Amino acid sequence: MPDRASHLDPPLDAKRRAPALALALVLALVGAGATRAQIDLADGEAHLRWAAGRPMVRATLRSGEKVYICHLLIDLSETGSLVLHRNAASVLQSSSCRVEAGNAIFEELPFAARRDTWMEEFTRDHAEELQEVPVAGALGLAAFADRTLRLDGPKARLRLLPARDAAEALPEAPGLQVIELLGDPLQGGLRLELELDGGRRERFGLHTRERFSWIDAELAREIGRGDGVLRRARSGALDFAARTPFRPFERAARKGSLGGGVLQGLVLELELRARRAVFEADPKIDYPEDEAAFYRARYGDGGLDALREIATKKPPGAYAGEAAAAWLEQLGTSELAPEARSEATEAAGRAAIAAAPRKAQSKKALELIEALPNEPAFAATRAALAEAGLASSRDAEDGTAAFELRLVLGRLALQRDDRAAAKKHLLAAVFGVPTKGAAHLSLAELHARGGEWEMARARAFLAMLDARETGQAGYLSFLQAHRSLAGPDADPLPVLEDLADGRTPYFEALPREQSSVSKTGKTLLLELFTGAMCPPCVAADLAVDAAAKHYDADELVVLQWHLPIPAPDPLFSPASAERGTARGVRATPTAFLDGESARVPGGKVGDAAESFRTLREQLQAKLAEPPSAKLELRAELVGDEAALELGCSGLTGPLPASWRVHAVLVEELVVFPGANGILFHHQVARASFTPARGIAAADAIASQPWKTVLVLSEVEDALEHHLAPFEEREPFLVRPTDLVRERLRVVAFVEDATSGRVLQAAQAPLRSSGAERGR
Repeated sequence: MPDRASHLDPPLDAKRRAPALALALVLALVGAGATRAQIDLADGEAHLRWAAGRPMVRATLRSGEKVYICHLLIDLSETGSLVLHRNAASVLQSSSCRVEAGNAIFEELPFAARRDTWMEEFTRDHAEELQEVPVAGALGLAAFADRTLRLDGPKARLRLLPARDAAEALPEAPGLQVIELLGDPLQGGLRLELELDGGRRERFGLHTRERFSWIDAELAREIGRGDGVLRRARSGALDFAARTPFRPFERAARKGSLGGGVLQGLVLELELRARRAVFEADPKIDYPEDEAAFYRARYGDGGLDALREIATKKPPGAYAGEAAAAWLEQLGTSELAPEARSEATEAAGRAAIAAAPRKAQSKKALELIEALPNEPAFAATRAALAEAGLASSRDAEDGTAAFELRLVLGRLALQRDDRAAAKKHLLAAVFGVPTKGAAHLSLAELHARGGEWEMARARAFLAMLDARETGQAGYLSFLQAHRSLAGPDADPLPVLEDLADGRTPYFEALPREQSSVSKTGKTLLLELFTGAMCPPCVAADLAVDAAAKHYDADELVVLQWHLPIPAPDPLFSPASAERGTARGVRATPTAFLDGESARVPGGKVGDAAESFRTLREQLQAKLAEPPSAKLELRAELVGDEAALELGCSGLTGPLPASWRVHAVLVEELVVFPGANGILFHHQVARASFTPARGIAAADAIASQPWKTVLVLSEVEDALEHHLAPFEEREPFLVRPTDLVRERLRVVAFVEDATSGRVLQAAQAPLRSSGAERGR
């Protein structure tokens, strides 16, 4: 396509002056700090980088003194001016910026900021080609609204030219094709009409986020080209079907679109004001036969044999990976016998691994193994793919991939009782990924098979530390090994506490100076709504546990109500549900101190100290207040029953009608490997002696205490029943619904139903003989 008048051949005099002018221009540019790339470019021109068929420019973004260097996609499906990844936008700290791409300058383009996973993944997958400069944005159509955009695919150049009106004639040139754009491009994107096979006319778009062109699968079938290899897709003399096949898309939003790959072989001028696209096509066509062959195999009648041929071709072609993936997909629904299917799956998997980049082959092997059916017939396939991935692991980008593959091989060896091979692979796995619970769990099983119970117990504990993945399974394995070592009734807690020291989340505050302790008779109630599956609850849990140790039992009473946030929690009880509803709790961690909202910040283990400091300031202020009520309780374990006597009296006058008394059954310590890493859970609310609203304080006066009984086996049944709905998708391996009688106690408190304030609290252990009075 000939350029505009400013690009026509200069007259003879100009030609004679060209060397001198060029030298002067070079000197001027050098003096202005121009780069070599800019010297090679015309005015308004920039180098195009066709990265995997997508047109990019390397750009400098400026906003005041802020500068960000990145690649920008020329996005022909984006109607806005500029879209930036939020990371780039956060550096610029503005809503617009100047874009400099070679000699193509865009002044103060407004941009939208968002996280774009496509940009992240493309940068990751093509980092070497992009020279480690990220794709952090996209120039959209509105950036070119007042100019003509010239994309010269073969020469890899972008140029900004003056805009033309529709009435302005174009210079004549061979191979030039003018296509009218349908509608307003800045509203509905680029749309042009193409004539397809059978004379069918449909609207197609232009896009550059993908290399391939595509067609709606139903439309492809209607015109007799279900594989997308069209015979015709033309506008005037320009037939796009002679340059590219079209990938069929099921349930596509539009009828079709031309992709970056076909545009790379053309010269395109977009005249948005005139609503037309001008194409210049080289008559020599390099048709992508390999792409068409893949589409015939994948979407046509080629079947497994055609896919196999493409996938196993040596060396792997551009579509070998996709062919292998399609081959695997079709094998998954095939009616082959299990053994034949396993063999074919192995061949397809090997092809997929070979087609992947060398540094990604180990990761590809892991992905394939995870997708295999968990059936004995596929054990050999798993092993073969693991070995294939392991062969390239030295070049792996993911440093843990080799050890993950070792774990696969170790577990397979354990399944066939090859203990020597299992030990070799599993020890290699834990060497590379020492925090991987699955490897420790398999080693625990290996030691258990050999009767090495102490080693099995130690490995099982290490599996517990990978709380999210193998915490519960590790705990069950630990219990099995411990009971085999110490007897079926042996208490595992002392060993657990010893092993956990320094390995599980823990925080302890410095003890108080006794001279600073001044008691007023006030006992505070600290309620924490938490969860064993809640990562940010760790800091709050540890801070509250530390406070319970820091203060005396007659100064502070703690209740931990477990809620199923963000995931099902086996410590969740009916009492927790009722109290959470009453308090309007919708998130964890949430805390209340004497019925008023308290600040106990969440976070990781390292945040526990700050969380405790914040909590202690609030506790100190509250402890200085005098009490307005007195509570007396007597709790006794009689057989399977927890018997309670509860008395309340006011210290400033008669008991108001709004005062309500609550009593809760608490387990001082519950062992459960929570997904957040907490192993020892303290002061866990298990059941309520009183109704959800409590009882009237007047019904529990000190001279005539209120009496009630909880049947502990019924409490356990209620806990079991309460968990059942949460186990429909995945059951808990560890179900801590059995109450350890020696760790039970009762917490009582007086609450003003009108204000929600807690006036006094008390606690007492549940003793199996005698009775103890708590205040």
